[in-house]
Amino acid sequence: MTENFTPAWRTTTWAHVIVLKRAWKRVEAEGKEGVKKWLDGVESEEEWVGVMDKLLERERETGGGGGEEGAGREGSYRYKSRLDV
Repeated sequence: MTENFTPAWRTTTWAHVIVLKRAWKRVEAEGKEGVKKWLDGVESEEEWVGVMDKLLERERETGGGGGEEGAGREGSYRYKSRLDV
């Protein structure tokens, strides 16, 4: 059996790339101040993963809009934090 050297957060994030893209578009729509609020102090990969976790959680809480499979419908979006993987 081969060993998987890919960090769990990378595969988890890829599984939610459409939701992350939509979430980031929402941040950009808030203007420079909105982007600054999300990115202020983010310097490491670990901190960036935290931002992605927060974006996904916000989309889950708000219903995410849109009609992508697995997102935007109450109860159908099941994001697991990288810590849950």
